[in-house]
Amino acid sequence: IHLPSSSQVVYCGYEVAAGARNELPGEEGLAHFCEHMTFKGTERRNALQIINAHFSEITHAWLRSSEPENFAKQGKAIAYQSEYKDVFSNDWYSDEVEYVTLGGIMNGMGDGMFNPNRDLTRAEFATVLYRLEGSPGVVGEAPFTDVAPGAWYFNAVLWAAGNDIVLGYGDGRFGPADPLTRQQLAAILYRYAGMKGYDVSKGESGDLSAYTDASQVAEYAVPPMRWVCGEELLRIVGRRLEPAAYATRGLVADMLMRFAELKK
Repeated sequence: IHLPSSSQVVYCGYEVAAGARNELPGEEGLAHFCEHMTFKGTERRNALQIINAHFSEITHAWLRSSEPENFAKQGKAIAYQSEYKDVFSNDWYSDEVEYVTLGGIMNGMGDGMFNPNRDLTRAEFATVLYRLEGSPGVVGEAPFTDVAPGAWYFNAVLWAAGNDIVLGYGDGRFGPADPLTRQQLAAILYRYAGMKGYDVSKGESGDLSAYTDASQVAEYAVPPMRWVCGEELLRIVGRRLEPAAYATRGLVADMLMRFAELKK
């Protein structure tokens, strides 16, 4: 089964890389092309759907199934055209990036790149939540000295400030171009969740003492960090929260997809 050079292959938790040969090991004639299809609740474009086949753990190849229901037990597999040149199926944020892209929540950075490791700014995250809310109409003036009318993020910041989702630095500045820290990310999403009617108290009692750098969490961010940790919204590697570290675009995509799956 020959795949486009930039395709990725997904199979029910298995990652089957197309590799340099751009082909999926197995018999010919086990797939058909779909311009549009849905996989794991997400629409995929230009996809190859594996049909009437199962994946052999012994040969590590797709084999024709003798019984049609065998495929149903094995699950579906597809090869889909990657939306970005810098996001691959084995990246931990690949599904999350596709989710925010297809949902119109986050956009690429141009030239076919998503830049998942680039730091997200405070203005960009306000815009992300503004889009998530449907970009409602706004009127008035932003309560920050560094957010001017006409700025691409003006409406988003005005909306977020009007709903007490962003509070600024306390000295009249918002810092739109400043990189967003992980604890700022937690605090802003925490306030957004509260506005949306989520019971944020369910995670507020979480214990941060298991993390070696819990003492570095700013006082204002303690309840939000407890919440995102208690609800498993923030990706954490090891035992460090890294509250002052900057939040990357991949991390934000991951958190937004987790948040979308959170029940009120």
